[in-house]
Amino acid sequence: MLSRLCRPLAGGRLRPWSRPFSAQLPAVDSLVHGFRVERVQEVPELSATAACLRHEASGAQYLHVARDDANNVFSVGFQTTPTDSSGVAHILEHTTLCGSHRFPARDPFFKMLNRSLATFMNAFTASDWTMYPFSTCNEADYMNLLAIYLDAVFSPRLERLDFLQEGWRLEHENPEDPATPIVFKGVVYNEMKGALSDQHRVFAERLQNALLPSHTYQHCSGGDPLRIPDLTWEQLRQFHATHYHPRNCRLFSYGDLPLAPRLRFIDEQYLQRAPAAAACDTRVPLERRWSEPRRVHVACRHDPMAPSPERQASVAVGFLVGDVTDRYESLLMLILSELLVGGPSAPFYRSLIESGLGADFTPYVTGFDNSCRETAFTVGLQGVADADADKVVEAIERTLHETAETGFEQERIDAILHRIELSRKHQSQNFGLGLVMQAVAPWYHGADPADTLRLDDLLARLRAELAAEPRLLQQRLARLLRDNPHRVVAVMTPEAGHEAALQRQEAELLERKVAALTDDDRRQVLEDGRRLLQKQADGDDATSLPILDVRQIADATEWPALRRESVSGVPVQLSEQPTNGVTYFRCVIDTSTVPPYFRPLLPLFSQLLTRMGTQRLDYRQQDQQEQLWTGGLSAAVAVSDDPVEPGRYEEGLVLRSYCLQQNAGRMFALWQDIFAGVAFDNAERLRSLLQMSAAELANSVPAAGHQYAMGVASADLSAAARLRQLYSGLDQVRFTKKLVEDGELDMLVTKMKMLADMLLMKEGMRCALNATAAGLPPALAGLDELLSGVVGAGREEIGVRPDFAPSGGQTYVQLPLPVHYAARSLPTVPYAHPDYAALRVLARLLSLGHLHREIREKGGAYGGGAIASPGGLWSFYSYRDPNSLRTLDTFAAAADVARDHPFSAEDVDGAKLGVFQAVDAPVVPADRGMRTFLSRISDEQFDEHRRRVKAVTRDDLRRVGELYLRRPAVTGTCIIGKPCDGLDGSWKVAQS
Repeated sequence: MLSRLCRPLAGGRLRPWSRPFSAQLPAVDSLVHGFRVERVQEVPELSATAACLRHEASGAQYLHVARDDANNVFSVGFQTTPTDSSGVAHILEHTTLCGSHRFPARDPFFKMLNRSLATFMNAFTASDWTMYPFSTCNEADYMNLLAIYLDAVFSPRLERLDFLQEGWRLEHENPEDPATPIVFKGVVYNEMKGALSDQHRVFAERLQNALLPSHTYQHCSGGDPLRIPDLTWEQLRQFHATHYHPRNCRLFSYGDLPLAPRLRFIDEQYLQRAPAAAACDTRVPLERRWSEPRRVHVACRHDPMAPSPERQASVAVGFLVGDVTDRYESLLMLILSELLVGGPSAPFYRSLIESGLGADFTPYVTGFDNSCRETAFTVGLQGVADADADKVVEAIERTLHETAETGFEQERIDAILHRIELSRKHQSQNFGLGLVMQAVAPWYHGADPADTLRLDDLLARLRAELAAEPRLLQQRLARLLRDNPHRVVAVMTPEAGHEAALQRQEAELLERKVAALTDDDRRQVLEDGRRLLQKQADGDDATSLPILDVRQIADATEWPALRRESVSGVPVQLSEQPTNGVTYFRCVIDTSTVPPYFRPLLPLFSQLLTRMGTQRLDYRQQDQQEQLWTGGLSAAVAVSDDPVEPGRYEEGLVLRSYCLQQNAGRMFALWQDIFAGVAFDNAERLRSLLQMSAAELANSVPAAGHQYAMGVASADLSAAARLRQLYSGLDQVRFTKKLVEDGELDMLVTKMKMLADMLLMKEGMRCALNATAAGLPPALAGLDELLSGVVGAGREEIGVRPDFAPSGGQTYVQLPLPVHYAARSLPTVPYAHPDYAALRVLARLLSLGHLHREIREKGGAYGGGAIASPGGLWSFYSYRDPNSLRTLDTFAAAADVARDHPFSAEDVDGAKLGVFQAVDAPVVPADRGMRTFLSRISDEQFDEHRRRVKAVTRDDLRRVGELYLRRPAVTGTCIIGKPCDGLDGSWKVAQS
């Protein structure tokens, strides 16, 4: 029987790095619950110990990483090598999570999001593997999720109706009305239509297909919408039987929990009962090498958000490089890639971007790729004129030849090695998940998984070989790139009518499918639609699923030790933390006094601030010094709502950097250079960065359409929301595009200098340092030296509250996307208000109940939900949605659901657990104290909010639903995407 209680706990904590501990691990060659221990290896650089095991009866492989970290991780994965583009591996990933024999509840994966304290839950389908990882800080929760995940993959129900819902189906537009047209529906079908609306993702997919054409990589593992309807339910079940066999399985765990109980559970419950039939052979052979390059052309739509209408082509050259299991060669190629394309000193940056041939490197593909059986290196350029495609290819060839002869500066090599080593010390929240993602490709293709965790030995070998042969990297460049005939030249150009052609192909496929239906088939389509509708509407018994006891969550948390000092007149927050010898610096500079005319320029100003060079260093030298001594310097504009007073907010320029504690003086010297004077006069550098920014913003719309829709919907509801729309919403996308089109660089240089004069001073500044006890004194000394040279008098701002009259409205933004992103926003209350806790719980309850069922299961969207923001706004949203107008009706019905639905006590407790997943997520030492510093939420307010979340009742949910959702004084609504029929005259149509 699974545990339904959890031990008392507060917020999940990542403990300091300590010595490796291996006492809990069994000895090599011992047999533990059916698993033979093949290897135990210390990994000192990670303060960890790795154990490799193999289940003798089933053949399943297991990698365990023991480390003093309470955020424990588990993953079960399989090598999945599809032989077509029907999306079978992707659809199977979805369908396995729709219920298993031990946990027959419909959609246990989504239900566990509200019954667990997981810090991470997801599933991934890659080109040749599928993985199901989770993490949690609670031992009982860990064992609960372990059982659910393993039952999902080894014993799923794989019911036909679930396949129809998650994969694809023919169904009447109105499933209850046979007179309505038959159309394609399905979650993955619509997901992939949305995913492949991102033309750069299509470009990356086609490039991989062309570079590795002889096996599984020639296909789209996620599914091509024109091929997904070829997949049958029987084929899905067969794929599971042959690919989800323990012999084809890789198990991974990480953290401080003992290993033996997991091994016993996995052996007794699943692996002992593995089917006798062997798994299919999923090994991927090495590609047969070519004797000459190949070329491929990809058509795409015209992008109205792109910065230049005449320059929308992309050109890339991809090289097949080496075996992913060769760790040393992969490291060499990673370093070569950074040398070739990383930063403004890189040869390809000079020859492609600064030459004016294009706007920026192509996303998704540029750089080193070690995700497949064989690694690849690609360099590509976006924002190219159609006529310049061959010039780009010639520039790539020329750069390879020249660099193979001239080589690289030693300082650049040292800088990249420093960044690699620093990244090993820098702690992230999902450190354990990062380890399995690092190991997955080489492990699944035959490498020793424990070896994938070690890097120090490879770096030592590299340094020794570089000392013996300084031309080592040049030699590799010549052999692997310059003289490598196994390469693909890929060119993507927009074609008039491309989107219409795709729609025509889809319509023709649908017509063929419908024409082939017999009378019995049509009756089956109608029956399936009605049965699926009924299944979606029926209540679901979730009693088979475990749930933690929310009452056992501690009322109070452990507060980080903070002290506050004044350094050169500026308030500084100090936090002594076990940061593994890394010093973290943040600084907030108030921007509320910036005149309205300059405000749209603040995001660009923040990007230019650390990338233009200074009076002492040009931009190449600046970049190199940052890599040599720090983890990077960055700046960004932020808007933070006051947790208490509605309408009040703080806006500021947030500066960030980190370094090894012995390099703190050098890090602050780099900031000193910036405060002393940024070299904004370099118009060509400014032009390059502006074009790159505009391209990046335009590329972000398909993947983040729901966030942009929420930004538009909320922009007229509060002054803070309007600022966010200006700084990071569609308004900023349009504004940056217009800056490129106008090309008035002299005026832009002048404005940047004026902004620097307004902001780079002590007024409205505050700073924060997180470091070890030994790291704080040198950090304070470096900060004092920085601030002593900054003009002005320190003064801490407490935010502004401008006059603002909410207005709302309905906005439609037409973009050439095959799906919609919809949002509706309305005003509520801020973080410290007693009702905010209930609103947050209600948002979670509706998201994984009413909204999930109506938007995803019935409506076919990839996702949807509700968010109660701490700034006092509630937002509904949908993602990759084929039925946006129906979705708006679903949003409107939420108040009735909150009032009338008979939520059980378990439903409410589950929603609270879902809230606590975010509230009590592990906080790494680098970020402790940042909630107070950046958001002005005190530890007392945080603990009070936690107590209120625990105390929320069903009556509270009904009350806040009625009070805030039923008849809001004003609302904002937005739909982004393809042409939308059925909009009345009240909708404002915004230009894209």
